Amino acid sequence: MARGGLTETAIRLTGVTVRFGGLAAVSAMDLAVGAGSIHGLIGPNGAGKTTLFNAVSGFVHRDAGRIEILSVDTAGRGAHEVAALGVGRTFQNIRLFGELSVLENVLIGFHLRTRAMPVSAILRLPGFGRREAELVTDARALLSEVGLGAEAEKPAHTLPYGHQRKLEIVRALASRPKVLLLDEPAAGMNTREKEELRAFLRGVRERHNLTLLVIEHDVKLVLGLCERITVMDHGERISEGDPETVRRDPKVIEAYLGEAV
Repeated sequence: MARGGLTETAIRLTGVTVRFGGLAAVSAMDLAVGAGSIHGLIGPNGAGKTTLFNAVSGFVHRDAGRIEILSVDTAGRGAHEVAALGVGRTFQNIRLFGELSVLENVLIGFHLRTRAMPVSAILRLPGFGRREAELVTDARALLSEVGLGAEAEKPAHTLPYGHQRKLEIVRALASRPKVLLLDEPAAGMNTREKEELRAFLRGVRERHNLTLLVIEHDVKLVLGLCERITVMDHGERISEGDPETVRRDPKVIEAYLGEAV
């Protein structure tokens, strides 16, 4: 699979604009994310990063421009239709079902792979029975792969914070995406957990042949994780390049970093 500055493109945005009440949260944004790459998206609060994620994943309507996922134009497609193209995502705030078990949370992520509704999987209703053993096996395999196998039967809310973040990513992986959008995956993590996350995400990319687009405020984490980084400010792209280019860009230092890192 291609890496870095490659020719294949998993996500392509051309002139994308998103307005709220006449105010452009994202303005004429161009972005190309190489297939198989880990691409970072950084910028100050209010830069438009999460709005851009929401447009890519179909959660908000774009007012102008074109978004292509795996060469498919997503115009007119809602979030569930974009997900069906092979897009998974996580959110700034953890959205686990805390009282359900770790295993049950992953089973919910399989809803794009089975006709059975997630509630059927959880409550063991008729219609899920034939697929149950297969899905449970797959879910346990995913959990074991990321070191959460021993936690499968525990309520999700009892996991340490870093493991809850990891579980949310595993749940997104359960839909077998080709593109994974991660919105501040290191939020609330300590230094050790962030180091583990960096290695975890690299391993996830390799094992599942994924493209990762990552919003993250921890600049050092982004610089050490991503092959290419896009910097936004006031809804616009102000810089893009490899980590070394971005960290030395005077526009980035002035708008976001404050000093070279």
